[in-house]
Amino acid sequence: VGGTGGAILMWDASRQHLVMEACVGDFAAIPPAPIPLGEGIVGRVALTRQGFFVNDYATWEGARPSVRHLAFQAGIAEPLIFRDTLIGVVNIGGVLGERTKFSERDSTLLRLFAVQAFGVSIWALLNYLIQIAHTEAQAGLWLRLTHPVVAIVICNHVDLFWAFPERVQ
Repeated sequence: VGGTGGAILMWDASRQHLVMEACVGDFAAIPPAPIPLGEGIVGRVALTRQGFFVNDYATWEGARPSVRHLAFQAGIAEPLIFRDTLIGVVNIGGVLGERTKFSERDSTLLRLFAVQAFGVSIWALLNYLIQIAHTEAQAGLWLRLTHPVVAIVICNHVDLFWAFPERVQ
C-alpha cells in the first residue's frame, strides 16, 4: 500500500472515541489525543464502518485541526470489525514528497490486511491469556478489566475458548 507511517487505533465504546495504541514512522508526530467519532479519516471510518482514503489531506474539509499542519499529504483507513462490533481502525498515511496517492486497490489491500491482522491479534491475545491464566474465567476477567471492547468480542463468544481445546490446559 505504501505510506510513511501507520497506526492502529482501538475503539473505546464507553467514551465514544478512538485511542492510538500503536504507531510507526511519521505517525509518531501525531499528538496522542483521543479522536472522537466522525473526526478526521479514522473517526469517519469508525462512524461509517467503511474504508476511506483522501489524497489531499491539507485541503480536505474533514481534516483534524491538530493534524492539518503536519506534512501529511494522503491517508487511508479501514475499520477493524468483529461480529458487527467495531474494535478499532487501521490507518496509513503519506507525507509530502513521498508516497502521496492512494487508490481503490490500496483500500482493498488494506481491508484484506486489516481482517487478517485483527484475526491474528485476537488469537495471539487469547493464546497468551490462556497460557498465563489458571482458568478461562481468570483470562476473561483480566480481559474485561484491561480491554473491555475486545472482551465483549471474546468473552461473549465463549466458543473461541473452546475452538482449540488442546490449547486450553
